[in-house]
Amino acid sequence: WEQDEMLWAAVWLFIATGGEDYKAFIAGDGNVGGAQTFFSWDNKFVGAQALVAKASDRARAANSPAMLN
Repeated sequence: WEQDEMLWAAVWLFIATGGEDYKAFIAGDGNVGGAQTFFSWDNKFVGAQALVAKASDRARAANSPAMLN
């Protein structure tokens, strides 16, 4: 498998299971994909980056003091 596909799968599996092993893979070296300009069947880095950003934003919002009021 290509690195982008492994990252894409790990992000979805982390979202679905919350598994720390998937989180560690996502945070690992070389999983950033660089600056990408498109998402396609052959390049999933942009999709994986968007999913990570969305999950990170949700986690930040859930832990925000403003959300506790």
